[in-house]
Amino acid sequence: MFDPKGSLTRLRLKEREWRRYSKSRELPFGPQNSQEFDVCLSDNPNPGSPQENTGGRGPKLEFVFVMQCFILGQLLHGNIVLTTLTALNVVVHMEPTMKYPFNIRSFFTDQEMKDISSGLVIWCGYFQSVRPTIRQLLVNVNISTGIMYKAGNLMDLCLMFLGCLNNLCIEVGSSALIPLELCMVPPGQIMWKQLPLEKTKDVVEFATNIITGLFVLQYSQLEYVCQFGMHVEDITGSLTVTACIFQPPTLKYGVGSTQPTITPTNGAWNMIDKWFFRAASIDRWIVVVYERQQRFNPQAAQDMIDGMLKSFRDVGIHITDGNVNKPMVTWQDGQGRIGDHPQLIPHFGHPISGTS
Repeated sequence: MFDPKGSLTRLRLKEREWRRYSKSRELPFGPQNSQEFDVCLSDNPNPGSPQENTGGRGPKLEFVFVMQCFILGQLLHGNIVLTTLTALNVVVHMEPTMKYPFNIRSFFTDQEMKDISSGLVIWCGYFQSVRPTIRQLLVNVNISTGIMYKAGNLMDLCLMFLGCLNNLCIEVGSSALIPLELCMVPPGQIMWKQLPLEKTKDVVEFATNIITGLFVLQYSQLEYVCQFGMHVEDITGSLTVTACIFQPPTLKYGVGSTQPTITPTNGAWNMIDKWFFRAASIDRWIVVVYERQQRFNPQAAQDMIDGMLKSFRDVGIHITDGNVNKPMVTWQDGQGRIGDHPQLIPHFGHPISGTS
């Protein structure tokens, strides 16, 4: 599916700092298998003049090994397999990240997009990864979403956020001020801040209705994929595999449940009115509050206790302590440890370790 040979080369930028990169052919390094280059870091139009500052030794390229891609099918030589897969992933990622906005995992296109108001737009995104499978390699593609600032006049964008403006300017550099109406927001500007909670529903609805096909990826037209000798079969669309649905196991509940057994449907089941098959008993219990009493007062603690007791009863957990409804409640230092609180030991009759 791709050329059986590719070479891995190390690039040393300076002492003890190496970077790896791959080529679809071996570079002519000669018998030393390495080459060092002098790089001019000066703007001097006369290279080699005394005024020129070369910045010391230039980068050094060093041949490492030839990647034989057939070993991927054998899954042998762990480090070589991982290095080869990394190289192939770099190849499929390279061109999309040069053409489209991207984050650490995905790249985003405006082939499908949705305006969610407040100056924000959702773009469809794709995460790609090359994965080894039985007798072949697959490109796994996951759908994602990216939140972009709406392209257009910056004044309009600010109005969507603030509602009104009064002679605002943006500062460029240390002193230049430019009126908002003269500034434009280009497409594809990712919003790196946390998404407002009220927009979460819009993102979920968009993500569940993405219909763009694999034609956006266009592997056969990607220059880096072709030059590296890779061929991704995407003419027929995504891969179709044969699968089967296993009958889920029957769940058995404890005596006292409204339904003693139940078979999950579509991976879901309901614990309402169901008891644990073998519920535990709690002999003694206390409540330790690691918060100031002014913020979590006795009434709040009792409400929490009542809620826990109801949850215990709902699933068949029995508490044998005579003070079941009124356990000991104590407020302790939030930075402390239970074992360091001697006043808790008499209640249990032995030291307690750990934190809660």
